[in-house]
Amino acid sequence: TSALTNQTSCNSFTLNGQTYNQSGTFTQTLTNANGCDSIITLNLSIIHSNAYEQFLHLCKGNQVVVNNHIYTDAGIYIDTLVNAAGCDSIITTHIEVEKSQDGGYFIANAFTPNNDGLNDCFGITYWKDVEELQFLICNRWGEVVFSTTQIWDCWNGNYKGVYAEQGTYYYYIKARFTCGQKIYKGDITLIR
Repeated sequence: TSALTNQTSCNSFTLNGQTYNQSGTFTQTLTNANGCDSIITLNLSIIHSNAYEQFLHLCKGNQVVVNNHIYTDAGIYIDTLVNAAGCDSIITTHIEVEKSQDGGYFIANAFTPNNDGLNDCFGITYWKDVEELQFLICNRWGEVVFSTTQIWDCWNGNYKGVYAEQGTYYYYIKARFTCGQKIYKGDITLIR
């Protein structure tokens, strides 16, 4: 006797003790108790599981949902879902959480623009994840002596092409980060 069977399976399929891991057409010959042969033709379609890896950056206090699981903490998470063919799919999610909303930047309170290569320019020394910037410095009369939107710019102590006089100046920095916005205000002493 002969039999034809069409099967679809995830990853592997076992028929009469024989395991198949690839799609194809396979023939098995079996002998029954009376010594008669039976031929089985198997048309097999193997659908393999999917594996996907994603890397996410979350801002402190935010969350991500994967397969109805809510993740808020840094770590590596593995979720099993079912793909369109009904087979398991593995999603590995790597989460990094930004702990600070503003990156913990350092702003000096004095600088000496005397061209000695030390502390000659005033600005923020480390700009992590800044996407947009407004940076102004004013003198004691409220006149803007320096202005930029460029992240790495700093004030060299000059105003209108000449050395600005020694004294106290006031800065205003508005920075938009990956995880929000922050405004910095304060004063800076220019020492000649």
